Amino acid sequence: MKSQPNAKGGMYVLNEDINMKAKVAAMARRLEELEMKKVQEVQAISETSVQAMPCSICQSYEHLVEECLPFQCKVVGDFVGDQKSINAQLNKRIDSVESTLNKRMDGMAK
Repeated sequence: MKSQPNAKGGMYVLNEDINMKAKVAAMARRLEELEMKKVQEVQAISETSVQAMPCSICQSYEHLVEECLPFQCKVVGDFVGDQKSINAQLNKRIDSVESTLNKRMDGMAK
C-alpha cells in the first residue's frame, strides 16, 4: 500500500497499516534501548560491592557514627563547653563595662 497525496500543501496521509508498522518498529527500538539500559544498570550495580561498615565508636551495625549515643554526648559536651567559655568571656566584658560606668558615675557625683 502506498501513501496517498493530501490536498494540504504536498503533505501525505499514510495508510493505516504503514502507520502501525512505523509505530511498532519505534516501540521495538525503544524496548531494546530500555532493555540495554537495564542490563547496563544491573552490571554497574553488580560491579560495585557494598559492604556494611560498623559504627567506628561502638562497632554496631545498627546505626551510623552520627547516630551513636557516645558521639552525640561528645558533640553536646563540646558545645556546652564552648558555650560556657563564651559566657565567661561575655561576663568579663559586662563586668568591665559595668565597672567603667560605675567609676564615671562616681566621678560625676563628686
